[in-house]
Amino acid sequence: MSVYSWIELLAMIAVPPTQDCRSVADPGARLSCYDAREAASASPVSNAAPAAPTGPVARSAPPPASPAVSTEPTGRVAAVTALRYGLFEVRLADGRLFETASNAISPPAVGASVRLRRSVLGTIFMDVPGRPPITVRSRRSHQ
Repeated sequence: MSVYSWIELLAMIAVPPTQDCRSVADPGARLSCYDAREAASASPVSNAAPAAPTGPVARSAPPPASPAVSTEPTGRVAAVTALRYGLFEVRLADGRLFETASNAISPPAVGASVRLRRSVLGTIFMDVPGRPPITVRSRRSHQ
């Protein structure tokens, strides 16, 4: 016998041919066929305790609840002044002063209600209804 014949023989012994369970007419017998096929393909169960997961899976926890984001306006635009390089200074009615951080946007209209929010990293966003948020820097607090 050649080596290839031995390999073919061992392969036939190690992996019994599977029956086509779809062709079994009786529902109970078909279910038994699928169960037997699943049991044959399952890995052997060891008596050792399962290993504890490591990495991010081991420390998985539900994400922290995000604070409720208010949709109430926190100010009204009192004045908008054009600065150099396409930036704008936005003054709110309560005296707070902000400078836009990007020149790719147009400033909010005078009289518009805005909502200010701060990201986790400290970036301040000015939300104006109906447009994308504007990234701003605080220049002066209340006077």
